[in-house]
Amino acid sequence: MYTSSGLILGISVSGIPAVLRNPSTSSMLMQWAHMYHAGKALMPKIAGIAAITHFSTAYLQHKNRSSWTVSVASGVLSLIIVPYTILYMNPTTINPLMKIMDEMRVQGGQEKVVEGAARRLVDTWGTQNFFRGLLPIAGSVLALWTALVD
Repeated sequence: MYTSSGLILGISVSGIPAVLRNPSTSSMLMQWAHMYHAGKALMPKIAGIAAITHFSTAYLQHKNRSSWTVSVASGVLSLIIVPYTILYMNPTTINPLMKIMDEMRVQGGQEKVVEGAARRLVDTWGTQNFFRGLLPIAGSVLALWTALVD
């Protein structure tokens, strides 16, 4: 459960600052795209496994007449990274970054036109990604708190 948060937060805390140091905009964008696509392929699966764990715990708690709502909330916090990405990150950073990459391919890699915008978007994406990483960890903290209190 902490795995998804650790990977997400690690990308924002160490990966994005390293990517932003790249002097080449096209290379920076390729590095960002690699991290983005790797995370896109892996993180929803890990979030799903964490959510199943939390929802299974909620089911067992309900079956044993224990408090189960916090476990459901933990599951929701684990899964919410998917709609957060689709509804918030896609229109504000991901889609614009993909558009810049497409424009650079068409223009033969002219970097100066989009350099500032690309760097700002990658930096903003890193911040958004950091907050996205806090969501599953909040779910895990809730689950841990419930386990310790009950």
